[in-house]
Amino acid sequence: MRIYKSELRIIKDEEIEEGPEFLLSWGFDLDGLKASLERIGQVTPLLLRPDGTRFKLICGFRRLTAMRELGNREVTGLILPDEISRKDALLLALEENLSHRRFNNAEKVLALSHLSSVFQKDEVIRDYLPRLGLPPKDVVLNRYLSLSELGTDAFSALAGGELDPEAAELLLNFHKQDRSALMSLFKLLRPSRNKRREIVIWTYEIFKRDGLSVENLLDEPDFRKVLNADNLSRPEKEKRIRSLLHARRFPNLRKAQKEQSRLLNILNLSKNLDLNPPQNFEGLDFTMNFTFTDLPGLKTRVKELERLASSPEMAALIDLG
Repeated sequence: MRIYKSELRIIKDEEIEEGPEFLLSWGFDLDGLKASLERIGQVTPLLLRPDGTRFKLICGFRRLTAMRELGNREVTGLILPDEISRKDALLLALEENLSHRRFNNAEKVLALSHLSSVFQKDEVIRDYLPRLGLPPKDVVLNRYLSLSELGTDAFSALAGGELDPEAAELLLNFHKQDRSALMSLFKLLRPSRNKRREIVIWTYEIFKRDGLSVENLLDEPDFRKVLNADNLSRPEKEKRIRSLLHARRFPNLRKAQKEQSRLLNILNLSKNLDLNPPQNFEGLDFTMNFTFTDLPGLKTRVKELERLASSPEMAALIDLG
């Protein structure tokens, strides 16, 4: 990047065009910055470039927003020459931001979208994904670029860490209304990263199989009853909603699980004998643990095993898997 001459000036707020030339900030909290500005004033000048009779903001969007909220009508600006290239202006903005803060995932989307407009794809992957703390892989760049299509709610959740990039990418499979419905659900339940991904995958697979939108699914009586229950805590609601989604996504599995529980109840095993069928019906092996303290206790366990071996419910349990 070439070196440009610049001029430090006091600029009136109305001389600056609305919105930065390169938006690189999203989901920020201005309280700390405003407190600093009130205490010691503006230390770092805005980066501006001439645009006719006004100026475009290259860097300092958060500072300018904070000063406007504080009622400051004049700011200190470093005026760049109007011949500065778009690429160099972007690099100035990027490096100035990276010098004092970490980008959240939404801001990485913004930065990579801008960089991809002035650099070749292989340059962005090689030189700028690592600068943003991302692995230099084609799939990573494609994922982040695709996330620019997210709506405001999902993009803000991405910025705040309530939504990870992988789950956000899955959201792009949904219509706008369903994305909004899922974001409202996440805001209410605050599930963990892995559980968010499960919810997104299950609801999408239900939609693909049954043609049922997220809005209509969550409006069904069983879901609405849980979501509106005042006596349930947030973790309890999250657990029950995931259970309902799992049952809806895997109806045959849930049916088999209920039958498995019914058979185990009929068998009425003693507390000294623990029978474990294959988890989620994956695999063929049953495991059994039993305890005893003396020889009579061992004989009692053996008799219970003999009873199980001749039980029709045990045979049905084995056939069920």
